[in-house]
Amino acid sequence: MKIKNCANKILLILLLIISGLITLNSALFPGVRQPWKLAKFYPISINILATIVLTYFVFKLGKNLHKSVKKRIILWVILGIQLLFQVYLSWTTYGAQGVDDMDMRLQVGSLLHNIFTWSPYYSWAPQNTVATLITVSFIKLASFIGISNVGVAVNLFLFSLTDLAILFGFQALKIVNQKLADYYILLAAFFLPLYVTALILYTDPIAQFFLMMSVYCFVKYTHQSGIISYTWLFATTISLILAALSKENLLIALIALVITLLFEERSSLIIRLTKSLAVLVIFFGIFSPTNSLIKKQVVTERDQIFPLTYWVYIGYSNATDGTVIKNGISTWDQVATGHVTVDQKKAFIRSQVKQDIKQLGPIGVVKLWLKKINVQWSLGTVGAEDHQFNYLQKYHLILDYIFGNKSQPVNTISQATYLIMWIGILISCCVCLKKKVKMEPLTLFMSLYVIGIFIFHILFWEVQPRYAYIVTLPTIMLATNGLRLVAEFDFSKLAIRRCGKVTLVGISLLLLAIGTGQLLGKNRTTSVSTVVLGQNFFRQEAYQLNPGVELKETINLKNRANTFNLALWNRHKVKAWLEKPDGKKVMVNQKENVANRFNPGKYTLVVKNTSSKVQRVPVFKSLDNLGVLQAQINNVKHTYLPFTFSMISSQRVKPITIYLVFILILAGILLLAFLI
Repeated sequence: MKIKNCANKILLILLLIISGLITLNSALFPGVRQPWKLAKFYPISINILATIVLTYFVFKLGKNLHKSVKKRIILWVILGIQLLFQVYLSWTTYGAQGVDDMDMRLQVGSLLHNIFTWSPYYSWAPQNTVATLITVSFIKLASFIGISNVGVAVNLFLFSLTDLAILFGFQALKIVNQKLADYYILLAAFFLPLYVTALILYTDPIAQFFLMMSVYCFVKYTHQSGIISYTWLFATTISLILAALSKENLLIALIALVITLLFEERSSLIIRLTKSLAVLVIFFGIFSPTNSLIKKQVVTERDQIFPLTYWVYIGYSNATDGTVIKNGISTWDQVATGHVTVDQKKAFIRSQVKQDIKQLGPIGVVKLWLKKINVQWSLGTVGAEDHQFNYLQKYHLILDYIFGNKSQPVNTISQATYLIMWIGILISCCVCLKKKVKMEPLTLFMSLYVIGIFIFHILFWEVQPRYAYIVTLPTIMLATNGLRLVAEFDFSKLAIRRCGKVTLVGISLLLLAIGTGQLLGKNRTTSVSTVVLGQNFFRQEAYQLNPGVELKETINLKNRANTFNLALWNRHKVKAWLEKPDGKKVMVNQKENVANRFNPGKYTLVVKNTSSKVQRVPVFKSLDNLGVLQAQINNVKHTYLPFTFSMISSQRVKPITIYLVFILILAGILLLAFLI
């Protein structure tokens, strides 16, 4: 018992320290180590204002939510808007970002046409194989009900998995405590990165789905007995296997589960050990051979492999703050240049990591860890601020408000919700330590998982804001206890109670005045380049173009553009031009970016070899247009020219009109909170 109490206290202290560091960074120092991202956020005072308003609204709406018809109606309206938002994005806004996303889509296209040759990309990233196969299965299912556009099908798939993951968490908390479930669904509805991340095809939404399935199964296990409980524990293990196959660092969730089982109070030590051992045997009995089989099938180019120690090398790169690239310094280039084989890469990395740690020294290592915390954990957008579509058929203006120059309101709401989450955990830890409260099994499981992911990335691995995405829902689950404790606290004896709404409005107006002053004082204009149609994928191959031969590709431009870019390797021996809808020609081979007025319509891109020798022209191949690409090159199957149409314009860094609308929305939320 003493060991359990001591372990409980240590975990709470660890979680307290972690939540304190993250709260401090996200409240006062968001994005300090990545200042180029701050154009997509409002000043800190506005972030704090949004946090105060949203916190007040969540408390007012969340308190006794399940008992109030009026509050439930408001919740259903919020969820309805969220669902309509997802449906609209699914059917209208699809594209691809680049590395990983486009690679996976191209492989999906091959598998849909029953071509099972794996791209060299999977030799480098075999861990993305399961997510690719699952995506293909859903797209084939969607085609049976008439959804033929791959872009739409992918969006629907990832949005559905995100919603189901949230639902698993809600149902799990509902079993434990209805009040916790109420706060959970509110925070999940407001945390927009959960949803906009679904527009990018990657492993995170898929792994999150299986993780939350395991959480639900685990809660069912803890509330059952006998053979039924063991069935739920088996389901928990299978869910974790699928999660880890989708994203390998979810092996941390397995460790969290095993430790939780070892600290169970309802079983004897022998039974606890037996359960833990059984989970490990089942897990690795399925995971290891499956993972090995996948790698044998997809790893076709051994020299493409980067050893796992590469990510440790990134993690201790002080010059890049533990990221792949920063300020022109690329850890990828450092390893790839001059190190061809896997063994050469391993030897270089081993030597370099030792050298980096030695040069840093103990104090330097701690400083690096603090920088890594700021990189990965200070921005509440958890990577959504980095997203954009570089490959798409049509640009929709809503993308400006999700990923682009007008995304400050979305990002500020996300930052506010993120702060509420970590403050909730901070409060919960403080109260539990003071009252010596023992962690419930679900809380222990989620705490171990969150702590594990945090320590893994900060102490050992590469950091990126997007790596925080996979702990989002567990973080919300942990935060709900802190919100419940505050909601149930008796404020009647405190002065703050007597100050009431007047003080709240006064503080809000003060923060608004400070933030508006900061915004107007530094709000310059900048040149913004937006890809409105693109398929300039960088993984290209050479097409041997004979003398005098032309390649033609038809383009359906749906947005206005003023810049065209075509990738060519030899601009002097190959001519290229665009035939506009009015018949006029625009030469596009003389320089990389060609400025012109491009109105919506049908264009023909022509590339001609005007030399007397065979010329190599860059192309890329896809067996499907994926809802992203244009028509293939005439008479050359499944082959596409790499080009981009862009609109370059001068815009304010933070548009004033959008800011005013956002402030009115905050005022509306605060007013609604006063009325309920």
